[in-house]
Amino acid sequence: MLSQEIIDSMKNIVENCMGDSEPACAATCPMHTNVKEYVRLIKEDKGEEAIKVIREKLFIPGTLGRICAHPCEGKCKWNEAKSPMAIAALKRYAADNFDKVENWDLQTKESNGKKVAVIGAGPSGLQAALDLRKEGCRVTVFEKLPVRGGMMAVGIPEYRLPRNVLENEISYLDKLGVEFNLNCEIGRDIEFDKIVNSFDAVVVAVGKHEGRVDRSLENYDAEGVYSAAAYLKEAALTRNIEKAGKKVLVVGGGDVAMDCCRVSKVQLKKCLSMFDEEGRFAPKFDENEVMEFEVDTIIFAIGQGVQGAFAKDVLAQRRNTTFECNKLTLQSISNEKVFLAGDASGESVIVIQAMATGRRAAESVVRFLKGESLEEGRTIEDTWSYNTKLDMKVDWESVQGSRVDMKELDPKERIKSFEEVSLGYTKEEAMKEADRCRQCECRLCMKECMMLKEYTDCPKNLFKEYLEKGYESMDKMIPYSCNQCSQCTIKCPNDFDIKSIFKAIKEELAEKNGGLVPLESLKVSDEIQEKECSEEYSTAVEAKNKKTKYVFAPGCTVPAYNPELVEKTLQHLKETLGEENVGAVLQCCGKVTSMIGEDKKFKERNKKIMDIIDEMGAEVIITICPSCYKVFSATAKNQKVIAYWDLMKDKIGIPESSNGIGKNSDVIFNIHDSCVTRDVTSHHESVRWILDELGYKYEEMNNNRENTRCCGVGGMVCSSNPSLYEKIYTRRANDCTQDNVVTYCGSCRATMEAAGKDAIHILDLIFEKTYTKDKAESRGYKSQEEMWQNRLETKRRFNKYK
Repeated sequence: MLSQEIIDSMKNIVENCMGDSEPACAATCPMHTNVKEYVRLIKEDKGEEAIKVIREKLFIPGTLGRICAHPCEGKCKWNEAKSPMAIAALKRYAADNFDKVENWDLQTKESNGKKVAVIGAGPSGLQAALDLRKEGCRVTVFEKLPVRGGMMAVGIPEYRLPRNVLENEISYLDKLGVEFNLNCEIGRDIEFDKIVNSFDAVVVAVGKHEGRVDRSLENYDAEGVYSAAAYLKEAALTRNIEKAGKKVLVVGGGDVAMDCCRVSKVQLKKCLSMFDEEGRFAPKFDENEVMEFEVDTIIFAIGQGVQGAFAKDVLAQRRNTTFECNKLTLQSISNEKVFLAGDASGESVIVIQAMATGRRAAESVVRFLKGESLEEGRTIEDTWSYNTKLDMKVDWESVQGSRVDMKELDPKERIKSFEEVSLGYTKEEAMKEADRCRQCECRLCMKECMMLKEYTDCPKNLFKEYLEKGYESMDKMIPYSCNQCSQCTIKCPNDFDIKSIFKAIKEELAEKNGGLVPLESLKVSDEIQEKECSEEYSTAVEAKNKKTKYVFAPGCTVPAYNPELVEKTLQHLKETLGEENVGAVLQCCGKVTSMIGEDKKFKERNKKIMDIIDEMGAEVIITICPSCYKVFSATAKNQKVIAYWDLMKDKIGIPESSNGIGKNSDVIFNIHDSCVTRDVTSHHESVRWILDELGYKYEEMNNNRENTRCCGVGGMVCSSNPSLYEKIYTRRANDCTQDNVVTYCGSCRATMEAAGKDAIHILDLIFEKTYTKDKAESRGYKSQEEMWQNRLETKRRFNKYK
């Protein structure tokens, strides 16, 4: 079984991975509109596709583009730079320019034979009606006003929301087959209990149309005293307030008060504060500055309430005038057939929130009609704002751009009429604003790891599946396709160690297979490792005085690549460290065995070489293979491990004959750093120092040093998943800025050559003549047979020093 540590690592990823987390704009929107996607499409001048994305969640995009309080903008990442995205304005741009009636989705499910009444044609009622009609219900909307839209139609002036825009978008419900009864007041024209008894379910979505006035005033009910709701309603329906005078006083300081002022064209009196510590409306004034005004109209914009008298004793009404209901399901606590939405539920304040409650209520109605649980599998966050886990860091100093403000009608002109004030974006303005979007998402590991992209959409979902199904039931190719390169961890903001999980799974699979890798394509790797550790292809050379202080361990790939270079390295070590101090051992460290998950065999094979080194009495192991360096660093208990490159830079220098050998070369090299030692920065520095000493010119390729990418061999993916291997090495080759690549890993050199680059090992540059462009050639062994011959040749050369 997998260890608890590995299980906990998977759980940690499932709980904290941000890969499937919504950006803040979508999470904050109660309707969870895919803001990121439609903004991206606007940026790409794909307006028709953008409006299609918007309409997946919102049926009044032009309306919301004008009057939505856009909580999404309040959470936009750009707030960190004081310039949030103009999300509502971009929505309006898409709607105004690309929303065509002929493209509206008019599909509904087959009739389910159920009748549902919706009381109120405001945003929550309209949304509930739409969703229920889509589900196959016969829906009738009762509205006491002569117009549809609720407060959107009679509470928001035309200069902010033209009536033709609103009514055109509401006509979508007509086309779907929703029935409307306007000028029908419940409790006057038809009793509420009759509706409850006549329909299979009822959604009460009445708005807060009952305006408040200050009843502590003398003659508060006199002619000329208005609530803001009544004042704006009369203005909306008639474009006139017959009994209003010329001098108007507006009491209040919110948006509604501003609209009353704009409709009346008056001035405001400033107060000290509007709300108390608990957020309740409780204005405070400076009593030392009291001024008397003679006015003939007073408008109180101090809040509104739900007109709930129609419900009589059928529904329980709260003190704040809203109706008692279950917060999650919005089902009335008084009558199971009745569901509340919008202002009536007490669960919304702004239009987009009201729509979300309409959707929540509609889902509850559908479940109720089917006899299903109203709560199972649901959360408030499904139709409400929530805080996303997504938290991407942005270097704002390197980000350019500021919000594109929408042009408006000249103030001198706007005051003369009810013409729309905001003029909308031009195409150029919209695309410029959309281009600022950070397209917030994590999935940084997915963008980097070609293997993860083949098997999942994000680590969270992959490891959730592992935990649910068990590793035995998952595709074995998943762990065997991991390069073990750690790029996922490097890119991950949470530093999730994914490679260790895959390594543990491979080890568990091998253990259950008698200690052997179960993947047929990797069995040859085990066989090769066995030969590389055998006496036939291995040897050990002790120092002349039998006290081997330094032991040179060249590994497997370079001896198979070029025996001569290995011998020259040994000679250089003996010349600089002393003939009597330097020995060598030609035998595999076991790294490949570890990569394919044969943990028990790895320990056995590694012990062979470590026992030999211990018997030599060696104090220092010198490596030229990055994998060997890492393995020995982890398993050597009695020795210090140092790479040949660091040894040259810090102690022995390059061979004297090689100084400046590359000064006249016409080649500019890229340096491919091995992913195995990406965290060993001294290797990066030493290799570059060596090239400087040699005199060769080089430039950095993309993704280098600590951020280097795997060549593709890591994890033995070259054998387990050849098609993926090709994709990986092709991408790595595309990181190059030059055709010539120098490496300090034998496997990396061969892979870069396979990718079409003129790849050379740094030992070639140290021990051969000046390298020029005309020396480009295919290097290394051409067949398995030649590989083994080179190993034997390296053994023969080493044995000369016994």
